[in-house]
Amino acid sequence: MTPVALLPVESSTQDIVYQQLKAVIATTGILPAAILSDEGSDLSGGIAQFCQSHPETTRYRDLPHMAARLLKKRLEKKKINSRWEW
Repeated sequence: MTPVALLPVESSTQDIVYQQLKAVIATTGILPAAILSDEGSDLSGGIAQFCQSHPETTRYRDLPHMAARLLKKRLEKKKINSRWEW
């Protein structure tokens, strides 16, 4: 896996993510074989739009991040550890 761009933003939406992905292709000439994300709503929607336009690109979940979110939810529900409270 090789990151091809780091594009900081003050806010993020599905459309911004989609536009950024298109811009990275225009700049690098690289069409990604796969995109890995934490499935945040902005990323998920933008990546979904991108994959519809580029069916040769596959999307994958960031499994460690997903596992941490599931653990957090479980610990919050059981109120086992106050570190997980927001």
